[in-house]
Amino acid sequence: MEGRQKEWSGKALMLMVLLLVSFVGKIASLSVTVNDIECVYEYVLYEDDTVSGNFVVVDHDIFWGSDHPGLDLIVTSPGGNTVHTSKGTSGDKFEFKAPRSGMYKFCFHNPYSTPETVSFNIHVGHIPNEHNIAKDEHLDPINVKIAELREALESVTLEQKYLKARDVRHRHTNESTRRRVVMYTVGEYIALAAASALQVVYIRKLFSKSVGYNRAYLCGKSLTLKDLELSEVPPRPSALQIMSEIAGLKCLTKLSVCYFSIRYLPPEIGCVYNLEYLDLSFNKMKSFPAEISNLNALIALKVANNKLVELPSTLSSLQRLEILDLSNNKLTSLGFLELDLMPTSRI
Repeated sequence: MEGRQKEWSGKALMLMVLLLVSFVGKIASLSVTVNDIECVYEYVLYEDDTVSGNFVVVDHDIFWGSDHPGLDLIVTSPGGNTVHTSKGTSGDKFEFKAPRSGMYKFCFHNPYSTPETVSFNIHVGHIPNEHNIAKDEHLDPINVKIAELREALESVTLEQKYLKARDVRHRHTNESTRRRVVMYTVGEYIALAAASALQVVYIRKLFSKSVGYNRAYLCGKSLTLKDLELSEVPPRPSALQIMSEIAGLKCLTKLSVCYFSIRYLPPEIGCVYNLEYLDLSFNKMKSFPAEISNLNALIALKVANNKLVELPSTLSSLQRLEILDLSNNKLTSLGFLELDLMPTSRI
């Protein structure tokens, strides 16, 4: 008798293991890419069956600073009624009793245009109750216990799949964060280098203006200036600009611009009508503009140590001119200069 009991116990245990193994693996798992609305369908055989599952947004690749709320999940029964709703989440679990048998619809809604990849697991559990046992003579309490064990095992498996999906998402998030940190760091270094280069250019431009140029610029803003003396050499492109700005000093009566490497006088010099003393010695001038004849108040004109090769005939119209210094130039003659019209001049 004892041998038979052990044999039956062994067979019962083996049957239980086989039943458990046969029930394992009934969890539906899939990956869904949600652009707008994507739906998954699952058929429930029995009323009051337990429908459980979970989902995780795995490829949650939203740019920093975005307030992406996640996905919406709406579960609809065969009759069109909503039996479960999850709003704005990147992962959730759900469980409900099926109000009736039939096809259930699980719809994911992505409110943003960025595609999202969802890991979705669903399981429909069925445990026979006492009413089913009474109706079906083939059911016995041991089958019910096996079903309960099966459901417990399925719950553990479902939880493992959920945790695995979350782990995948966390790895993806970490990798995405690492890439963005590298990108931001490189961008920050590029911006810093560009800002430094602009600062260097600006500082060089600022300090390329000599003290003499700054003085001339400041004086050019004062229209009441009467006496101006410049004696420091500015950068070459600045000399003509300085002289053009000086032409705006309408009240200027004395102007001395020596050692400035001036090659030409701008025509605007003829606008300084009140100028009485003009010293342009030690420059590189080769000629005068015709507009110099407009300086009717000019008394002294010094152009020594330049490179003058000719004089304009209009210079004779400066009748108040008393001093004309043309020493150390390249003049071979006074050209068309009419000295009779300049009785007070000393050359």
